[in-house]
Amino acid sequence: MKNYKLKTKKYMINVGNGNILEFNNFIEKCIFNKTNIIILCDNITHEKCLPYILNLNPLLKKYPVITIQSGENSKTLQSCEYIFSKLLEMNIDKNSILINLGGGMICDIGGLVASLYRRGINFINIPTSFLSMVDSSLGGKLGVNLNNFKNQIGLFNLPKIVFIDIHFLKTLGKRQFKNGMIEIFKHGLIFDVILWRKLLDFKFKNENFILDIIKKSISIKNSIIEKDFRDENIRKILNFGHTVGHALESIALVKKKDLLHGEAIAIGILVEVSLSHLYNNLSKKETLIIFKTIKSLFKIFKIKNIKELYFWMKKDKKNFDKRINFTLISCIGNAQIDNFFNFDQIKNGIEYYNKNLN
Repeated sequence: MKNYKLKTKKYMINVGNGNILEFNNFIEKCIFNKTNIIILCDNITHEKCLPYILNLNPLLKKYPVITIQSGENSKTLQSCEYIFSKLLEMNIDKNSILINLGGGMICDIGGLVASLYRRGINFINIPTSFLSMVDSSLGGKLGVNLNNFKNQIGLFNLPKIVFIDIHFLKTLGKRQFKNGMIEIFKHGLIFDVILWRKLLDFKFKNENFILDIIKKSISIKNSIIEKDFRDENIRKILNFGHTVGHALESIALVKKKDLLHGEAIAIGILVEVSLSHLYNNLSKKETLIIFKTIKSLFKIFKIKNIKELYFWMKKDKKNFDKRINFTLISCIGNAQIDNFFNFDQIKNGIEYYNKNLN
């Protein structure tokens, strides 16, 4: 079984199946330096993932665990306040490290809390979902939602280290597994046509294949982030599918609908592929190939209330001068940032998307 170490300019990423040696070395170094360790998880990762971590290093059993409820509804300032209060109760000092054990929500909120508590303590990420392994555990974007609008409060800060252990994929159902695949497909669409073609023959049960595509996806994301850490230029290509996708997530939160992040982004990608075809010279052939591929893998539905979606998109943090901002592609593997559209153009894109679902 292959294992990888990817060294970025600021931190290390370990990718493998059972990163026992690297993980134990890190924990033992913390203990030697008398660093306080706190583990943050949600109720699901507490049950399914924490025992595995404690088995890797039983010394962790003496350190406190903070648990919050799973799901996007916990990604709020109220949850931050709860975690802050727990850290304060424990008198956690600056010489401390927070281990974020969970999916995207835990990595986002844990990194934000660590960055703000006593003006900053260190944190590491141990992503347990496929989505967080290739997306939210990396790159230093931290945030919470505000009034159901996605990621309105946040900052940029990097973890000390990320441990990606595909052992945790065994804890996921098929729907959650697919939920993470969309970000890898996105990386192929915006940056690497070879990765896209490789994904057309996705091998669900081949661990070496999964490790390889995780490594490739991470390499793509980090190569972009190292050129534009604060999301002011080229990093915006990673937002492909997210203008529409985040708006769909907000609607789902308000209406208490069951919609995963990856499912929303899959729909967002197809709407933004439609806009790319109508306004950015993406060929009909590639448009239909992308539709066929995404539809075969993800839970896709028609968008019935365009005005409602437009309302939520108007609050997207990527917008500029009250104009809604999209990343588009001109061909598979080639993305363009800062495409601004009005309501009528967006309506055309959504209608084209709906038509292609028939």
